[in-house]
Amino acid sequence: MSRARSRSPRGGKKPVLPDGLKNPNFEALAEDHFFHIEDAGLNTRVDLKAKLGDVKFVLMGGPPERAEFMAEKLSSTFGLAAEAMGSKERYRLIKVGPVMAISHGIGMPSMSIVLHELTKALHYAGCKDVTYVRLGTSGGVGVEPGTLVVASHGVNAALECKYETTVLGKKKAFDTAFDPEVAEELAAAAKRVGHPVVIAKTMATDDYYEEQARLDGALATGYTESEKMAFLKQVYDSGVRNMEMEGTALAAFCGRTGIRGALICAALLDRLKGDQTPEQASPEQISAWNQGTIHAVIEWLRTKLPTNDAAGR
Repeated sequence: MSRARSRSPRGGKKPVLPDGLKNPNFEALAEDHFFHIEDAGLNTRVDLKAKLGDVKFVLMGGPPERAEFMAEKLSSTFGLAAEAMGSKERYRLIKVGPVMAISHGIGMPSMSIVLHELTKALHYAGCKDVTYVRLGTSGGVGVEPGTLVVASHGVNAALECKYETTVLGKKKAFDTAFDPEVAEELAAAAKRVGHPVVIAKTMATDDYYEEQARLDGALATGYTESEKMAFLKQVYDSGVRNMEMEGTALAAFCGRTGIRGALICAALLDRLKGDQTPEQASPEQISAWNQGTIHAVIEWLRTKLPTNDAAGR
């Protein structure tokens, strides 16, 4: 299994795609493309250094509305203008000063596409010392609903700390550790704004229903309630505290590039108590917990960026 490369010290001016880690083929193209995010204003023919060269943080979430909400909070908190860019057909990309707020869709394939294409754009822009953070929702495992889970590692549906992909017909596996320093910083920020938080493993699956041991999908599962609960206890005992659908791919991508990566998700329910979120939380609670990850990350960014004092906390 391929391991993450060691990361440069802070302030080391590390490019997003260092020599030896980047694909040399795309730079040899007569004209490169960002097929799913480019438009007339975001492509290799424009001055990407002027457009994106100051980016230091990429905050990502599944739906476009989350990217828009993140951008609004960033703009009001730090007094920076928000600029939408790129195609809106599949993803949303909004730049707020040195921060990009983007949507990545649902699941690892969708996220992987925008990671490749945005990272190439940041490479062409000459960005240095960039951190990627995914903010999401999840199903908790043995934690109270509303708890924020900051991932130490991503694990797959077999509870292995690895991300597997198939290249040229052969299986390849990559390490799925997140940056421990960023994880500690995010957890500390969550505590400062009053959110319950744990640092633990996050399970990432390729399916919302059967791979997450749910009994509320359309297909006959072949497993019983007692078998489901036995597996969920095994998940808990392995150190996993939540489930989502992107974590291992993000950790592997960041490990392969050396980009500092982090994952923070709100647990909307405790899977040890059931499969249905409405049974454990009201719509108002779910909305508040969804915003909890953004509040924590904004608090974390206060230590990195100057704030707009008029906006307050």
